[in-house]
Amino acid sequence: MRPPLFILLIAIPSLFVFGKRIPWSQSRKLTNHDYKAVDPHKSKSAYGALTHHKISISYTISAGSIEYEVTEYFVPDSSWMKLYTGPKITPQEKDINHYQATRGLSHEQGHFDLGEIYARRLSAALTHYGRKSNEDQLADTINTLLKEMARVENTYDRETLHSQDSLAQDHWNHKIAQMLDSLSGFRNVRGVVGVK
Repeated sequence: MRPPLFILLIAIPSLFVFGKRIPWSQSRKLTNHDYKAVDPHKSKSAYGALTHHKISISYTISAGSIEYEVTEYFVPDSSWMKLYTGPKITPQEKDINHYQATRGLSHEQGHFDLGEIYARRLSAALTHYGRKSNEDQLADTINTLLKEMARVENTYDRETLHSQDSLAQDHWNHKIAQMLDSLSGFRNVRGVVGVK
């Protein structure tokens, strides 16, 4: 009998995170208030926000089955959004805040949704483990999917110009919704599968 195997993979490299995490949910969308990291609007960052999301994967293989858990979650304390506050906000700053609360936030939700798509693809890979010849192939599949997710997120940012191209953003929103729907059978984060 093989000893149990436990793996935790983090989709986006980061420092250790303590505190609240928000699991992905169809009904609960991100809000501006979810972004808890210090507002870097005075920094030289060219971006309006950073959505830090992670996928954790764990599985245990016993003689006749594999038990797994895959969770996609948002990390508020490591995520930031440029928002202006205070009693003397200029009209330009108000416009930026409005943009962030609408198009910017929609774009960031897209990153979180892409993470959920890959969490579901990872769940699908784990449910098909019984067809794999060894654990190394499963680990390779997991690593391949995580690298693919990073490439897709870069493409998403490039094609939407980080939300500035509204037509491209609408196209991606539709595409992401279709991908989530096509993987709806894998949205449960835990499972047990017999190993052949």
